[in-house]
Amino acid sequence: MDGAALGAGAAVHNKALLLTPQAFQGIYTYPVHHPYDRYSMVDLDRVDGDEWPGFAGVRGSTCILQPGDLLFVPQFWCARSILASAAGC
Repeated sequence: MDGAALGAGAAVHNKALLLTPQAFQGIYTYPVHHPYDRYSMVDLDRVDGDEWPGFAGVRGSTCILQPGDLLFVPQFWCARSILASAAGC
């Protein structure tokens, strides 16, 4: 499983955003060897289309993780986990 990741929902509900490797160009990752290497420079909560025009074509999938669920993220995919709530989504 080199390069892949597993994410587990603990005792809370989580929402995950998944992006395929084809979205890589549009997410504007930090340069290699930067402290945030492999992270997106785009603020996904407030995307500025003028600053990041390539992000407009990025499409992803979301899923809701219930307590005890496990999410497999394949190598080269991007994932963002968002805490939905402790009581439910």
